[in-house]
Amino acid sequence: MKDNGIQSSYVRLGTSPIVQQTQDVFPQGLPDEYGFVATFKFRKSSRREDWYIWQIIDKYGIPQVSIRLDGENKALEYNAVGLTRDAVRVVFKNGPVNDLFDRNWHKIALSIQSQTVSLYINCKLVQTLPIEDRENIDIQGKTVIGKRLYDSVPIDFDLQRMVIYCDSRHAEFETCCDISPGPDCQVTVVTDVPTPVIPSTVPNEQIGPTKTVNCSCTPGEKGERGLPGFEGLRGQKP
Repeated sequence: MKDNGIQSSYVRLGTSPIVQQTQDVFPQGLPDEYGFVATFKFRKSSRREDWYIWQIIDKYGIPQVSIRLDGENKALEYNAVGLTRDAVRVVFKNGPVNDLFDRNWHKIALSIQSQTVSLYINCKLVQTLPIEDRENIDIQGKTVIGKRLYDSVPIDFDLQRMVIYCDSRHAEFETCCDISPGPDCQVTVVTDVPTPVIPSTVPNEQIGPTKTVNCSCTPGEKGERGLPGFEGLRGQKP
């Protein structure tokens, strides 16, 4: 990605959808509350398509959870298998959602909680909607990225990053330095020392061929006081 003076790696999808066995990706299923984040952009041929950027189906092809992008109606829809109904859903349709369907880079983040789903677009809260009780997903099936709604044809789009967080609050804390530089996006480049490898703090996050560095972090809780240090050496008299 070289838009707005930023350069990051991304993949061009469309030849075939990305398909994995769900039990390999989510061996323990999805938590009751989680966060979904994706940085992507449409290509000319896909702006009006009706498709799933992410979907989990069981072995019979029955949808378990999905995020749908409806280019015809300019809407974003979250669907899940319901506890007392076959499926529950929320639909986001407003000005900020409409802007998703241009050909620029965008970041969407959904905070899926027990009774609500919140949508963030480009790191700004768009809307929070109520949702009915959801059932646990069936992991005996497939997880798919980028397929058309009615015939499962792969969709042409560019994907820079997609992450599922086990904590729904991560959707709120996402930064947008990867798509829009700002005063809080300070980056230091070190040329003579190898970049250290920092392990992920999210158990279910998988590092793929694309990479992003979170450019700002929220302060954590104050830690406990450390142990007393060693006694210093006796000084010399003048």
